[in-house]
Amino acid sequence: IYDPGAASQTIGTLPVSLPDGTLLVVFTQLDEAAGGATSATLRVVRSTDRGVSWSAPVTIATSESVGTKDPATGQAVRDGSDLASATADRASVVHVAWQDARPNGGARDAIVASRSTDGGRTWSAPVRVSGGAGAAAFMPNVQVRADGTIGVGYYDLRSDTADPATLQADYW
Repeated sequence: IYDPGAASQTIGTLPVSLPDGTLLVVFTQLDEAAGGATSATLRVVRSTDRGVSWSAPVTIATSESVGTKDPATGQAVRDGSDLASATADRASVVHVAWQDARPNGGARDAIVASRSTDGGRTWSAPVRVSGGAGAAAFMPNVQVRADGTIGVGYYDLRSDTADPATLQADYW
């Protein structure tokens, strides 16, 4: 439904259905720049006619994830850093959560979230939703209960030890 063009791709496409029948697809767009660097942008496309036609992509935010590393060994953790989580509530407020290093000055990933109160047309600035600022957070999952309570689950490494033979992650 969306072709990002040459030297670009999409990953983590998530369908979200709003109560009025509007369909959204949230995804991460990866764009390769000269020299091989890759940028990641969270985007959404919308359909108000059950998928017959789709809007141009709307940018939610750039993704500034640095990925998760084992603090003891420096080895990369397979964390899905390019993947977001998305959901909508009964009032058509759309919530998206993802890994991002902005809250930690680029040192390690935290979990951030953004929301749209107009069906995905505009988005709030990302805000940190994970605790444990001294440890990497990864693999977010956002859901909304029927009563409107928003929950964001994620893993983090705040309980990890200096033992290079183990990697202790907690789910919050």
